[in-house]
Amino acid sequence: MTKQIARTSSHWSDQKLARASTEKFTAKEDFLRDAARSRLRYLGGEYEHIEVLKEKYKKGESAIKEAVARAAVWKKGVAEGIFS
Repeated sequence: MTKQIARTSSHWSDQKLARASTEKFTAKEDFLRDAARSRLRYLGGEYEHIEVLKEKYKKGESAIKEAVARAAVWKKGVAEGIFS
């Protein structure tokens, strides 16, 4: 049990630091405030953490965007009476 808690805590720190490298925090306090908010949200139990390879995430993201675009075309076609 202790190993799992330590690993989760370490992973959270790595994840937060990786996110910090993409976000622009103007001060250390901003980073800490954001980290505290994220950690509280994570500990609240409302969210589930899963690991997905970046490549698969990007493929899934593009598939979702394509599906949304197709749905918009279909909706417009139905509204105009092209599709029934």
